[in-house]
Amino acid sequence: MLAEPDQTIAVADSAAAIAAAESYCDGLIKGILKKAEHNKHESLGCFMLAVVCTTTVPLFITLGDGFWLSKVVPSCLSAIATGATAWLQLRKPQHLWALYRTAQRELEDHRTRYLHGLDAYAEPTERHKILAENAADIAIDLHYDWLPVIGAISVGNVRDLERTRSGPRVGSG
Repeated sequence: MLAEPDQTIAVADSAAAIAAAESYCDGLIKGILKKAEHNKHESLGCFMLAVVCTTTVPLFITLGDGFWLSKVVPSCLSAIATGATAWLQLRKPQHLWALYRTAQRELEDHRTRYLHGLDAYAEPTERHKILAENAADIAIDLHYDWLPVIGAISVGNVRDLERTRSGPRVGSG
């Protein structure tokens, strides 16, 4: 999602700095969009699997003829539904989907404001720096929001990490 250190461009040339800021923002948008789509499909797929399995179990129990259709198939469907539900509760793809989609929309909003010279991007000489800074802020904020969702760190510890992060916060994400 983020640029590798060797890809970071420290440029004095204005055209190259503008291109680097635009490329950085566009790259973040594409990477976050990909993650949002993955979590969307995972979330909806597990949800549909759980619904289909749990709604067909009673049909097999009542209408199933013999041991396999009335006992084994419903048991397997129940196990699949339980697994899909547990996956949704533990991995939380619907929450990750919302996080990624929100960050994507924020980046797209900043990109639009940048392209049209709106708000903080009205001053043409520094607007590429503001775009890069806002994109970096959104990316790191997304990371800090992501940590508690995956269970890697508690919410209180995330706030401590945010306070110790280097660099001033200029502009709003």
